[in-house]
This record gives sequence, structure tokens and C-alpha cells, in this order.
Amino acid sequence: MKNIKILFILILTILLIFSLSFASGGGGGGGEESKEGSSKGKSAATKYGDEITAPEAMGGGMRLGGNFGKGTDAILFDDNTLVSTPVPTVTPIYKFTKEQTELWSAIRDTKDLLARCRVDLKRYEKFMRKEVMNDINNLKKAISSMHTYALLNKRDVVEHIWNENLTKAQNTIALCEEYKNEFQENYIQMEKNQKFVEIGLQKNKNLIQNPEQLVKEYELNKKDMFFIKKKIDYFTLLYEDYVSKFNQTVAEKEKKVEKLLAEHYELHKP
Repeated sequence: MKNIKILFILILTILLIFSLSFASGGGGGGGEESKEGSSKGKSAATKYGDEITAPEAMGGGMRLGGNFGKGTDAILFDDNTLVSTPVPTVTPIYKFTKEQTELWSAIRDTKDLLARCRVDLKRYEKFMRKEVMNDINNLKKAISSMHTYALLNKRDVVEHIWNENLTKAQNTIALCEEYKNEFQENYIQMEKNQKFVEIGLQKNKNLIQNPEQLVKEYELNKKDMFFIKKKIDYFTLLYEDYVSKFNQTVAEKEKKVEKLLAEHYELHKP
């Protein structure tokens, strides 16, 4: 048994010596190759100089910065290039003459009056048609309810009902008259404004910036005034028609009272 162990140890020793000798032989070959690669790198560096582009000379990788070829130099950015000296800019100052300001004020005033008339003419006409006709109809109802007995025995009641409706109708008509007068005054003011602009353009055209625009607005106002005048005239005629109907209704009441009383006194004449 002891001999077997000794034999086994000897075999392992021989194998170990053999493996070590083989490894030392391979390592020597690698050293030669390494020397060879190094000499190749040196020759490549000698060949390309500072502009090394061959991959074998670069060690197989990308290197930035330093003298390692075109495009690899560090870029230094000068922040001072972003700083510039401020340059003064001319600010225009627009100055409007007194004449120009007054002319444009007249143009704007006319436009405001036109807009007001457009809106109010519709509202006031609707109001007048509704309220005045209602008041006139109420007056006619009061007239139709009058009879001889009421006039003789309850004249105060009859007159009270009539006066209530009459007062309401008179107030409505008076309000519509104010509307009519307001429209007419507005139109008169528009004409004054237009005349002022017309004279101003003739006398002070050289003091106006962009006089063509002023003339354009003047012509637009003139055109709008032509149509608004027709509407104002129509409103005036409508008002006068309602006033005429109101006066006819009042006269109708007076005639009916006189007629009923006259017939009664005629029948009971002694």
C-alpha cells in the first residue's frame, strides 16, 4: 500500500513538471508577438505623425482632445462674443395738430350719433306703435261705455275714467315727441359736424396726417346720414299720424257727449 502511494506521487510530480515546461514555452511566443505589435504601433506613429487615423495606432478606440487627429482638438468658446454694446434706437414721436384732432373728433361724434339713431329708432318705433295704440284703444273703450244715464247721473265717474286714460295717452305722446325731437336734433348736429369737416379739409389739409383717410370717413358718414334721414322722417310721420288719431279720438268723445245730452234735452223739452 505504501508503495502505491509513492508511485502515485511520482506520477503527479512528472505531470506537473511537464505542464510547467509547456507553459513557459508558450509565454515566450506571446512576448515576441507583443514586441511585434509594439514595433508596428511605433511604425504607424512614425508614418502618420500627429494626424493619426489608423485604427491600430489608436488602440482600437475613439480618443477626444489633444493631438490625436483632425476634428479631435478641443474647442474653446469665447462667451464674450455674446456681449454686445447697446445701440440707441430712435423712438418716433407723433404730434397731432389741433386742427386734425378737432376734425377727427367731429367724424367720431357723427359716427356715435349715427349708431345711436340706428338703435333707438327701432326701439322707440316699437314702443310708440304699442303704447300709443293701446292708449287710443282705451280712450275709445271709454267713449263706447258712455251713455245718457251715466252722463246725467254719474258724470263724475265717467269723466274720471276718461281723464285717467286721457292723461296716460298724453304722457305717452309727449314722450314720443321727445324721441322725435331728439332724432331731429341729432341729425342737425351731424350736419354741423360734416360741414365743419368739409371746411377743415379745404383750409387745413396740409396740417392733417393721411387726409385721404379723413375724406374716406367723411364720405361714409355722408352715405349713412342719407339713409338715417329717411328713417327719422318715417318716425316723424308715424308720430304725427298717432297724434292725429289721438286728436280725432278726443274730438269724438266731445261730439258724443254733446250729442247724447242734446238728444236727451230735446226729448224732455217742456
